[in-house]
Amino acid sequence: MVKPRNIAYYILSVTLVIFPFMCVESHGAEPNAARSSHADVIESDINNDGNIDGWSYVNDGYIQRQEIDMNFDGKIDSVFMYENDGRVKEEILDTNYDGKMDNWRYYKAGEVIKDSIDSDYDGKIDVWFYIDRGRVFKMEEDTSGDGSPDRTVNY
Repeated sequence: MVKPRNIAYYILSVTLVIFPFMCVESHGAEPNAARSSHADVIESDINNDGNIDGWSYVNDGYIQRQEIDMNFDGKIDSVFMYENDGRVKEEILDTNYDGKMDNWRYYKAGEVIKDSIDSDYDGKIDVWFYIDRGRVFKMEEDTSGDGSPDRTVNY
């Protein structure tokens, strides 16, 4: 059965994507990393505790990837990959902060189209949500643990 996720985690994950641009410690790039003229890594101290918690990877003037330590324990918990137009194309999350990624979201034109989840945290994806215009239209679940869906619910 699908385990519910904490909505605060999702709100925090979206909010923290913005913070690296507000709290940037730059290494050779302008504070506005979205228009850097060369490949660079921009480190951010999101919670102002003196430790780096966010990394933005800029290439050809565009942010390509961000890695964020959302619970400030020194481990990356969220990874965001971007299109050149600045929209997220993929998001990888460690929602229970155990050091293993357990949620993969895929985007098209800035909208989530698929959410793949390791709901029991065993290292295998076992739930897939398919989304169209912000609405889940299908859910698949692997109840046998073989990596393939054996239960489908259409909405």
